[in-house]
Formats: sequence, structure tokens, C-alpha cells
Amino acid sequence: MLFVLREHRLQAYYNSEGVLQGFARSVLFKELPLAVMLSLDKRFAGADLSNILEITNAEGTSYWTTAEMENKRYRVKANPNGTILKIDRNK
Repeated sequence: MLFVLREHRLQAYYNSEGVLQGFARSVLFKELPLAVMLSLDKRFAGADLSNILEITNAEGTSYWTTAEMENKRYRVKANPNGTILKIDRNK
């Protein structure tokens, strides 16, 4: 289901029994935790960051973004402490 909460688009995910499994919301770079901003700036200096999502589910909260640099596109996952957990290169 799609909701709007305080000007943020929020997507809720439910299982087949109707139990909330998690949610995702679009955020701006400036709304990320400071540790995540610093980590992304360090690892992807000069990259264009877009499609930033905050995902919250049973595993906790994580942040996903698309980083584009030097004609390459990456899908990046970080935890709230700024640790980069995953980098997938998009083709």
C-alpha cells in the first residue's frame, strides 16, 4: 500500500495474512543519518545519488540508493551506522 506521511511517500508491505512486514520511504540525502551521508560521500565522491530509500523491516533499518559515476550505476545498501553492506553494479 502507498501512503503519504508528512510529505514522504511511504510504501507498506504486508504478508498474505495481512501482517505488516516492513515499509520503505523516500528520503532526501540531507535527511540521511550523518554517518550514512559521510560514508556515501567518502565511497562515492562526486557520484550522483538518487532513489534514496529508508527500508525498515524485521532486520532493522537500512538505506538504499543508486549511485551514478563515470558512466557506471551502482545500487548501494548501508546501515544507519554508515557501514556499506552491499554494492551491486547495475548494467
